[in-house]
Amino acid sequence: MDLSIIIVTINRKDKVVRGIKSCLNSKLPVKTEFVIVDNGCVDDTETAVKDVLDKSKYNYHYIRFEENTGASFARNAGIKKASGEILFFMDDDACIADKNYDTFFEKGIEVLKNNSKIGSVTTAIWDETLKMYRKTRRGKNFSADYPVIYEIHGGSCFVRNHILDEYFPNSIKYGYEEIYTSLRILDEGYYNAETEDLLAYHIPDVTKYIKDGVITKQHYIKTITGRSSVCFLLYPSYLKPFVWIGCILRWIRFIGFDLKAFKEILNLHHTQCDGVKCKKIKFRTIIKLAKEFGIGITV
Repeated sequence: MDLSIIIVTINRKDKVVRGIKSCLNSKLPVKTEFVIVDNGCVDDTETAVKDVLDKSKYNYHYIRFEENTGASFARNAGIKKASGEILFFMDDDACIADKNYDTFFEKGIEVLKNNSKIGSVTTAIWDETLKMYRKTRRGKNFSADYPVIYEIHGGSCFVRNHILDEYFPNSIKYGYEEIYTSLRILDEGYYNAETEDLLAYHIPDVTKYIKDGVITKQHYIKTITGRSSVCFLLYPSYLKPFVWIGCILRWIRFIGFDLKAFKEILNLHHTQCDGVKCKKIKFRTIIKLAKEFGIGITV
């Protein structure tokens, strides 16, 4: 199998069907499969998705969970079923831009096949609600003419299969699990790259992190916790004090001395990290991060 398209969905029947149809309208490799992970849908998503895919010429797997297991667990379940050499992740409220139908998958796969040092390639993503392109943190260098980025964006991203034993951390349920994937890819000797030539639209019903034009405190809490939790899980133990310093500094910078918020950060951190064992990344990978993106991004 050349390509596995993995989409995790929960109660977004119309949006996930739109996304699947945008893939079907695109030029796909003959050996393409779909892996749809139903993360506890209570609407008729399963019927709608199967109706669309049954009418296509492509194989598919439909995995159903009775409750929301979190994006990481669901994506990992999809990867275990996937047999494609290349994995393509897309959010269930995203779709391929129609102007890219003829080139989207062909070009995305080509970038990975022609550049052995690139482990993932994130496409441009236009957020229809925010009316802006999703921002990525670019490094100082390029890999085969493609900008190197700090983290992949699972909303629209091609990733090599079989280069990691675990792509997403099952314990991280509140966002920023893609930092984990990105650091693991970098640790394996690959780069995470970006291409602006390919475009996907992200069309959420609401933007839950912004209220009245202001980023909410809850978003900052989850952002701070997500970053620190991933670093805590992946970094060697002797670097953990620096992770905590980075966490505290971000709390002060973005939230202020709000002790209730800090307590929530600690509780989320313990929920995501206590008792969880992960393969640690190498110290030289952290040095590479500092050189490429700056010392601040390492903690």
